[in-house]
Parts: sequence; structure tokens; C-alpha cells
Amino acid sequence: GEYADQIDLIFMSQSTKTGDIYRLFSPGHALEPGGFKDLMGERYKSINQNPIKKWSRANLAKVGLTPLTEEQFDRIQSNKQLYGVVKNVPKYATMYRSNEKLEGKVFAIKTETADRVAYALLCVVKQFGTVGSTSYLQVKLKVHGIDENGDGLPDLD
Repeated sequence: GEYADQIDLIFMSQSTKTGDIYRLFSPGHALEPGGFKDLMGERYKSINQNPIKKWSRANLAKVGLTPLTEEQFDRIQSNKQLYGVVKNVPKYATMYRSNEKLEGKVFAIKTETADRVAYALLCVVKQFGTVGSTSYLQVKLKVHGIDENGDGLPDLD
């Protein structure tokens, strides 16, 4: 896709024989061995063309669940605080999978590519729908690069 290099995280929800599954994953996850098959689910087993392979570039972001609440997320006001949370998440992966809705969860995200490094916190405020194409997330996002000194540029620290 034209904007493929700007996509760091994808939300997917699907129904399986054992229950609903909710995922946050990086596009690069689908390029890992077994990654695309893992994402297809039972309904789409016949798909043998991985659409992400057609992308000019697929970012390999990593996501990890934090212990933060939405209230704690809202109190983060500086790059130092944000980075402190990101660096203390014990487990990152190219995909987070849950059998429970993601509402109320706060995730740390690391995206490191050749031309940019970004750390972020993503708070899932509300999850609409259950599974399929009508399911989506309302989120709050804080990215390492807060402008504390008011000069219009992200501060380096």
C-alpha cells in the first residue's frame, strides 16, 4: 500500500470455535514465519496470498501490555515518564492476543525502523462491536516526543 510504512499497529477481532479473539499486531508480524497463517483464522483458511507481502515496507512494531489504568495514563505528562513506562514493560512481541475485549487496557509500543524511533502508550478507551469488520477501538495515544518547552518541536529528553 501507498501508506504502508506509516502503519505501526493493526487491530483485528475474530470469532473462532473456542471464542472471540482480539489482537493488536504490527504489519511485520504477518511476514514472520507462521505469522500470516496465525492471523487468517478459521474462516479464511483458503487465502494463500499474504496481502502484506505486496506492501513496499512493513513496520515491525512491538507491543506489550502495561499495568497502567486509564487514569494513570492520563497523568503522564513528560517524555521521561512515558519512556519510564515503555522501558519497564517486561514482555514485548509483534502481536498481543486476548480472549477478552481490550477496553481499559494500556499498551506500550516500540517502533524502531531505519529512519525513525518512536515509543508510545496506547490506551483503549472503548471497544465497539464484538468481532468482524464492525469492531473498532476508540483510543488515546501518547508518543515519545512531547513538546514541554512550547517551541513547537518534540523535546529530545
